[in-house]
Amino acid sequence: MAGKNSILIVASVVRVLLFINSVNCHNGTKEENSTKTPPGADTKTSLPQTLIPKNYDVFIYADVKEPDFKFNGKVIIQMTCIKDAPELVLHMKNLTIKHDAASFKCANSTGNSTKAKSNKYDEKLELYSLTFEDSFKANQEYEVDIPFEGTMNFAFLSGFYNSSYTVKETNKTSSLATTTFSMTNARYAFPCFDEPIMKATFSINIGHPKSLTAISTMPLDKSDPMPNNPDWVLDTFKKSPKMSTYMLAFVISDFANKESKAGSVQFRTWTHKDKMNQVDLAADLGPKCLTFLETYFKIKFPLPKVDLIAIPDAYCDSQDNWGLITYSESALLFDKDQSSVSSEYDTVQIIPRTLAAQWWGDLVTLKWWNDLWFVGALPKYVASLALAEVLKSTQTEAWTFPREDAYQQLKWVLYKDSESSSQPINIKSAGDVSEFLDLFNGVVAYDKGACLIRMLSMCLTDIVFQYSVKKFLEKNSYGNADHNDFWNILTKVAHQSKTLPESLTVNTIMDGWTNQGGFPILEIKREKNILHFTQKRFVTDTSSNKSGGSWWIPLTFVGPKSDGIFNSSQPIWLPGNSKSTSNTKDVIANGQLDVGELAETDWFLVNREMSVLMHINYDEKNWDLIIAQLKADHTKVPVMNRVQLILDTNRFSKYNVLSCAKVLDLLSYIAKEDEVLPWRAALMYLWEDLDLYLARTEKYEDFKVWARKLLVEKYLRLSSAKTDHSNYGVRMLVLRMSVVAAVFGLPEQEAKLRAEFDAWKKSPGTYSIDPDLGYSMFCVHVRNGSKADWETLYKFYSTTSSFDVKDMILSALSCAKDPEILTHYLEMAHFDNASKIALEDVSRTFIAVIDKAVGFKVAKDFLFNNTDKLYKLVDSEFALYVKYVYKFVMFEPELKEVQDYVAKNSKYLNNTMTFLKQYEEEAKNNIQWHKNNYKEVVDYLSANVKQ
Repeated sequence: MAGKNSILIVASVVRVLLFINSVNCHNGTKEENSTKTPPGADTKTSLPQTLIPKNYDVFIYADVKEPDFKFNGKVIIQMTCIKDAPELVLHMKNLTIKHDAASFKCANSTGNSTKAKSNKYDEKLELYSLTFEDSFKANQEYEVDIPFEGTMNFAFLSGFYNSSYTVKETNKTSSLATTTFSMTNARYAFPCFDEPIMKATFSINIGHPKSLTAISTMPLDKSDPMPNNPDWVLDTFKKSPKMSTYMLAFVISDFANKESKAGSVQFRTWTHKDKMNQVDLAADLGPKCLTFLETYFKIKFPLPKVDLIAIPDAYCDSQDNWGLITYSESALLFDKDQSSVSSEYDTVQIIPRTLAAQWWGDLVTLKWWNDLWFVGALPKYVASLALAEVLKSTQTEAWTFPREDAYQQLKWVLYKDSESSSQPINIKSAGDVSEFLDLFNGVVAYDKGACLIRMLSMCLTDIVFQYSVKKFLEKNSYGNADHNDFWNILTKVAHQSKTLPESLTVNTIMDGWTNQGGFPILEIKREKNILHFTQKRFVTDTSSNKSGGSWWIPLTFVGPKSDGIFNSSQPIWLPGNSKSTSNTKDVIANGQLDVGELAETDWFLVNREMSVLMHINYDEKNWDLIIAQLKADHTKVPVMNRVQLILDTNRFSKYNVLSCAKVLDLLSYIAKEDEVLPWRAALMYLWEDLDLYLARTEKYEDFKVWARKLLVEKYLRLSSAKTDHSNYGVRMLVLRMSVVAAVFGLPEQEAKLRAEFDAWKKSPGTYSIDPDLGYSMFCVHVRNGSKADWETLYKFYSTTSSFDVKDMILSALSCAKDPEILTHYLEMAHFDNASKIALEDVSRTFIAVIDKAVGFKVAKDFLFNNTDKLYKLVDSEFALYVKYVYKFVMFEPELKEVQDYVAKNSKYLNNTMTFLKQYEEEAKNNIQWHKNNYKEVVDYLSANVKQ
């Protein structure tokens, strides 16, 4: 049988390769990108498609030390007139235009320029219109010259803005200027056609004090002294390829850089001098990932250089600007002595993702913002492939970067996209950009998109998928495209390689996944050897009417057999309409499938490698067979399917789909588990769900005893083994195991952590804290210590410079058992002017406290007793406090108390009622869980915990 499998696989690969070679011989000419208003764009707010930019010459003069942070400049735009136009319409925001000095002339004209005669500005639409003495004529080339002035504004953290940092040696503030142009913020820096489809080339010129350095999208061409100001230089950068305004970037700073080798590409990593020792990870990993991506995309990196730069106070983790990627400091920098594995992995993962966006997003750009999910999805997926190749020698066989990212993304989307309020990731028409952003949930959309990309790659084969990516990039380089353009290419390649039934298109398959919110729960019942499939939308709000929906689902199977569908890598498609009567061998008819010889005692699973975003519920008999198999020999079930079983049953017990006793019975196998990801899923359930429900009940101690029995052997094996710091999977499990063991009071762990803390306490300034154990060490100390011990740890928080150590301590200070200490913590963090906790971190202290059993009442009372003061302090974050009170409500009287509070303080919450409603529903679900499951859990614990 093994020989037959090998022959089938080889034949499939050969068929795909032969097709690819045939297509290579018949490449057509590249189509021009349309300049029509793209689908999804609001014609009322979009620019008129009359004048199309070809090139910008941007001149900006900025002094970051100037107290008012003023800048000035001019932009010269070369344009093509598509049809007669009486005026020029551009985007502009917070700039002062020198209208009288604006002018235009025909390209290559030696005559006089035509002066502007009038202007108008629509502040709401951010549209600036200039009327000249002559109008623009179709089929002519023009050059417009517009002077402007502006102010860098740190408050916006967007456009062209100022930032700063403190120099350690002198304790003085040093300023810099940077840009964040995504999505529509280039208009803050200069008047422009600020829409993604309006691509042009850019020549950037920056005047600045010569003591500073300017960098931009392209390499520096020349730097000339400025005759009227001998302390300044004018840096001229090489002309860029065609690109959208939002991908442009420039930074003026006194930063240093570390240069790495990346073939012919100049690769530099920047930060201020005090933190140059933290760029090594990025500087080493980045070039390796760039080399992999060139191989994967089959296209050389499009630019001659790429800079990665860490920006103090950046409001998001990264901006995928072309050739100059900006990051927050915590995302790019890595302190190998003090950063936890979570921080390290975040940096490791974000670098290939942002580099992949240099092709998928920058080289080929979306047509309109409704494809933002699509642009973000593939780089997320490809990042794990890059890491798997670049760091393959350091990881175990069962834990891989693609599996890790699939677990993280699927887990998150299965949680967040199950809300009845969940929106489609493809928002077809949303009016202007602000309306689009109101509907677009980037927190879910990028991860969901990555899950869908992974599904397509797995069910159509990696070879077909990668080749389609290459063809898409080749066809649309330096232009714009949307997801349908990619689906069309993928369909053609998949049809000709025979990996997709001729009756199906990728567009048909993906419409259900992208044009409706949520995802399916697949119900499977067996009658002898016939499986019956039904599907509906999985929603956690049981009162919702949004349980409808249909999806085309690729089904793969796992079971004790090694032939038939249990051996096939080719999926069988379940139609979006389960009553479909299609009679092809690849498509299920009438929701029924004959799986051949399947004994009454044979278990089976659907969704090999957890390739599809869905929950799966079996009939009771198959659940019992699966549980029996896990207990007998769990290794017969593939790793990712063990993960899915834990994730699915977790959710099913919460929403009364499956009995909680059956879920606990399934989870009991975990004590024998060796693999990382099933343990991670199990720990999440134990800590984030069961602990949440039981923490304030009389049976909590029984639950902790049962949980410790599951954990102890694995904990001892992990703690006795020497940790390989290059193995991210094991390290992340050690970190999570340490936290959960601390929560459940595992004696073996407490003794170890107390000894670690005593050693640290003797010389806290020099003792090297294990960053993967630091939170647990501090938490155990605070939980078992006095108020004086608490005060000592808080003082250390105020003196350490490590981001990660600060994070550990900020959370660990909430572990105190004494309500008075917790109340003091909240009051000090929020209202004490001498507090060392930054304003942006005060809400985290509230979240950390309310997460603890003793802290719920403390945090709730703190909110209720300080409403006016809190709202004045945190303003827009106030609803976050109410959200977390709802989140931890477990009983009817608590819910009534919070509902009354919300009604009483509606003046502070009116604009967030819709947001809070979903968390009110979560509170109701918590209460329902207790009604449905508490007695069952108590009975199970009584039967399985020795008194």
